[in-house]
Amino acid sequence: MNFSPKHDLVLKPTIFKFLSAISVILVVASCQTSSPQGSDRIASDDRQYMNLSVAASYLDAGRPDKAMHELTSVLSEKPNNIEALNLMGLSQLALSNPKKAVIYLERAWKIEKSAPIAVNLSSAYLEVKKHSDAEKIINFVLNAKTEKPYRHQERLYHNLGLVADRTKRPLLAEKMFKKAVEENPMFYMSHLQLSKLYLERRKTDLAKKQLESARFACPSCYEPLKELVDIHISRGEFTSARQLIGDYKLTEGISTSDRRKVNNLESKLSRTATR
Repeated sequence: MNFSPKHDLVLKPTIFKFLSAISVILVVASCQTSSPQGSDRIASDDRQYMNLSVAASYLDAGRPDKAMHELTSVLSEKPNNIEALNLMGLSQLALSNPKKAVIYLERAWKIEKSAPIAVNLSSAYLEVKKHSDAEKIINFVLNAKTEKPYRHQERLYHNLGLVADRTKRPLLAEKMFKKAVEENPMFYMSHLQLSKLYLERRKTDLAKKQLESARFACPSCYEPLKELVDIHISRGEFTSARQLIGDYKLTEGISTSDRRKVNNLESKLSRTATR
């Protein structure tokens, strides 16, 4: 059975909670069995395929600890299983263990230099501040001539933008984040990162535009709402700030943690407005 590596990770800016950074695209390859080599071999392949599927589901559900348990079982039998290495790297990143993530993802990269693994490995490199290594593998994939282009090209541009931002090249960072949202206008993370760049340069209107795009791309995400509300508060636009909060609280899919945060934000608005 073949289980092709399809799981990507792109990090949000580090000011946000790390666990919320995971963006796992679940594309499980169809089960293909080659010529039988005995019932034990088929049973083993079935079990590994199931372990990988369950691990991917756990990751998507925000339980990297449980994913790691499933992946350990696969890697004990097949240490060079690319998808298991890739998913283990994601699990270690989600568990705030980037050094271990680098080890697993480097092993996967040595076996197969694919774009999804490059995205994940560059994310791990960013976490351990190996910026030049991250930039190198992203450019390797971007410059590679392939018959079928990577369908999530925006993720490569986004991580290259993060490298540029963290190595004090703001113009390149802006260019890469713009390329990411041109590639995929619904790519929340690059809109958010562009807003951060514009706020740092006091280009508030440009930042506001990107935050609105980020909200459209991810209505249940708290970060763009908070930044927009803060902008309205700074301008004394309390009615607009209240309207934003009210609309957000009616949005489906808001986590318990984010509901608590927006309630605190509403309290802050009330205190500020009554001064």
